[in-house]
Amino acid sequence: MKACRIFLLCFVSGCFFKGDDSFVLRGHLISTIPQVNLVGSPKPVIEVFGGSSEAFTVTFTDDDFGSTRVAVLLKGLSANQTYIFEISQNGILDPVLTFPYAMNGLQDIDLPALPLGTMEAIYALAQTEGVNQDKVSKGVVMGQVSSNGTGCSPLVSVSIQSAQTSIGAIDGPFYFDTNGNLTQSQFSDAECNYIFFNVPTGNFTLSFASQFSSVDSDIAVTAFAGKVSFGLNLP
Repeated sequence: MKACRIFLLCFVSGCFFKGDDSFVLRGHLISTIPQVNLVGSPKPVIEVFGGSSEAFTVTFTDDDFGSTRVAVLLKGLSANQTYIFEISQNGILDPVLTFPYAMNGLQDIDLPALPLGTMEAIYALAQTEGVNQDKVSKGVVMGQVSSNGTGCSPLVSVSIQSAQTSIGAIDGPFYFDTNGNLTQSQFSDAECNYIFFNVPTGNFTLSFASQFSSVDSDIAVTAFAGKVSFGLNLP
């Protein structure tokens, strides 16, 4: 299963837990822009966010890349634990965090690769909509439901909730139309991209609505100040 349908077992400081049951997780690093291929030199960096990663290693099955999707092996993970991963590549990718993933029963994982300049372009679009992202004390929560571009029917929209008493003014959800512009209607592009701006640090639940149900599925996410949290092919 790819969807992480749990509330977090950790808060803000990261989601790395040591244990005795180490295993290998297969996955793919996928470009979030279908027209932009991944570059294999220098290698992208995939790290465990918020904790020690001494036993954690990453192996790419292709050295040169040159495609939008490359297979990876993540080794040294502890079973029955929850992780957030950080993906970066100096001068090639915008740094991004994944949503939290519970290892229990997880068979594969899709990791987002945001081509350099993606976020600055999105921030510029947001300003035209009257949104100014606080890049220091607030975070961004965003995602792409269908990286293969086949749409996400019957899903139509997404909302964000928190158990916290007050979460302040979050801007969103915003979606992207077929021309790449921001809209506040519903999923419109083939990849079903969405984004929330100015999300305070904390634990949240994304609820996806469908044509048939107001809550089709829920996904847990943690937002961090100054960070972009990205969910790929979820739910």
